[in-house]
Amino acid sequence: MEILAGGMDKYFERTGIKATKTWEGEVIGGEVYQVWNMEQKEFEKLVDTTDESYKSDEWWRSADSSNKGTAAVEYILNGKKIKAWDGAKREDYDEEEDEIFEREYESLTRYFCDEIGCSQPRNVVALATDLAAQNGMTMAELFETYETKDPCEACHNALQCLVWSGEGMKAECDNWGYFEQNYVNGPKRAILDAELAEIKED
Repeated sequence: MEILAGGMDKYFERTGIKATKTWEGEVIGGEVYQVWNMEQKEFEKLVDTTDESYKSDEWWRSADSSNKGTAAVEYILNGKKIKAWDGAKREDYDEEEDEIFEREYESLTRYFCDEIGCSQPRNVVALATDLAAQNGMTMAELFETYETKDPCEACHNALQCLVWSGEGMKAECDNWGYFEQNYVNGPKRAILDAELAEIKED
């Protein structure tokens, strides 16, 4: 069972409810969202807790799905493809007369807000739960893929980091652990290898 939340770390410590934080990140507006995963019996304990047990910055929402139907339109969110929904503003869109609105947004929550018109957590969790299921992923994977910014993507030193890693050296960078996990030993290694090969050819 996944929930969308904010500031729930200490709450779970206080109450003893067992939950695993599977994603955390800043969304549009600067708020920090979390995704937590838990067993059904632990979720039932959470549902039974009283409002008085929460601090002012602790909240969570859950949903089974949304009322949006089939996600059948291709969008680009955070630079990656996803099947999603068109918003109501496109119903009155005349492709020949109106300005073209690209189906591309900087992040998942920007898409929810600007395309679908939803920014409140209770609506976001319904959309995220449904969109994740229809794209064959968990809600944590959805936010990780379409909300989280890659700290190395726009860094001018990324190629140099790859060279250093090949020589057994590490960059003095706060993101080195992320770079090593994803670009040196992970799925993004091919990206920089290709760029490095292109430079050598030149």
